[in-house]
Amino acid sequence: MVNTRGFNPVTGEWNDSLTGDYMWANTNIGETLSDVLTPYSWSVISTSFEQLNVLPGHPIVGNIGGRAYNNTSVLITAMQAIGRKVDDLNTEMGGLRREYVKDMPDLMLPLPKTSKLSLVRRGFQILRNQQKGFRGIPDFLAGNLSWCERMRHKIPGISKKQDLAEFCLEELIPYTLPTFWMVMASAWEYGERVGKLRRTLIEMVNPKDADALLSNVSQEADLLASLGPLVGLGKVSRGEMTRKAYADLWGHRGPHESEVSTPRPGEDPDWIDQQLAILAESPVDVEELLTRQKEEFDLAWQRFQDSHRRKSKKMGIQLARARRAARTREAVRSELVRIIWVSREFALRAGELTNLGEAIFFLTTDEVIDLLHGKDVGVEYLPARQATHERYKSLPPYPVIIRGQFDPFQWATDPSRRSDFYDAYGTLYKLAAEKMHENLILGVPGSAGRETGDRVRVDGSKGTVEIL
Repeated sequence: MVNTRGFNPVTGEWNDSLTGDYMWANTNIGETLSDVLTPYSWSVISTSFEQLNVLPGHPIVGNIGGRAYNNTSVLITAMQAIGRKVDDLNTEMGGLRREYVKDMPDLMLPLPKTSKLSLVRRGFQILRNQQKGFRGIPDFLAGNLSWCERMRHKIPGISKKQDLAEFCLEELIPYTLPTFWMVMASAWEYGERVGKLRRTLIEMVNPKDADALLSNVSQEADLLASLGPLVGLGKVSRGEMTRKAYADLWGHRGPHESEVSTPRPGEDPDWIDQQLAILAESPVDVEELLTRQKEEFDLAWQRFQDSHRRKSKKMGIQLARARRAARTREAVRSELVRIIWVSREFALRAGELTNLGEAIFFLTTDEVIDLLHGKDVGVEYLPARQATHERYKSLPPYPVIIRGQFDPFQWATDPSRRSDFYDAYGTLYKLAAEKMHENLILGVPGSAGRETGDRVRVDGSKGTVEIL
């Protein structure tokens, strides 16, 4: 069941910042879900995230003007209830500054004492689901490609609306939901391995060597999934891989792969030729890049062995595990994107059977199922929803941090608007003013940002830029 608390079905406006007094952040989630999402795409994604909800009535992720945000208030409340420190948000949220949550009592949600026990129980349930997901990763990676191919061949042959609805309810959704836990498990494993290891390395070697030791992730026999399309394209150009094999492996990947309404590259018969032409015009030697990366690793590793010989064996094991965790995380993400292609094929087939065409993407998944079952879902509202979606797309990216109620259209007209945060209460604006007196620009590590000056000093670990 899709959470539609912040959704206006008539206009298509979706704004979860109006549903409660929360702080929202799109660190991490905004990197994966960078587009303004259609109602169908959001409902596919949010159905999975609903499995993470720990506080009844308070979503852990939300949709603000078509963009995905984490509910920081829920996370803070849950972490406090189980005795975790606020500083742990740096791990959980990918670099959320402590200054942003320094007024923690204002961010805490009311939590009856009787709810704390149920929250702990819910936390253990989530942990068990994550552990189960982690155990299922090898079989998932081995079999997902063939499953997706079978489903994509099956969907066009479904000719009755009722049968298509049953396919979604009995095959697509039951297969998709468990994969969410594999994504979460692989991301957690990566964060635990790499995050802690990098902090350890920086205490033992300089940051450049720490990065070199952690960056030697890809090897020819076991590439990061994100590098696969480029390496594979080089193989196609040299005749070492067939076009079909390349399309089967990488036809699902693209710059807007999380938005289900966006065509997959593999749907375009000219796609590979276009990529080969781009590669010929601007060749990229990935093999040379990986070789240079390996050389930098070897030099950094030799320096580490020279200075920390007794700890080398243990560190070598930890580095190998970190590399494996990075490759697993990327592989699982890639296979999840492959499933999104199956979901797209389902939606397109639903559009054909209902004569809605691609307007189907402006219905939620629940509405699509109801429509296939012959129920009235307000199809007359689709033009308004499409218009709202286009309005959202015309706006600049929203602030990384949003506190309180936020109107994206009103914010976009403000000439003094900020892209790092928005605070309906003014607390963060006051904090930013205080930091300006220190020549520091407030930011969020891991998020986009730009500042200019004659000379600047950037501290990426703290998310600051000092104007010198």
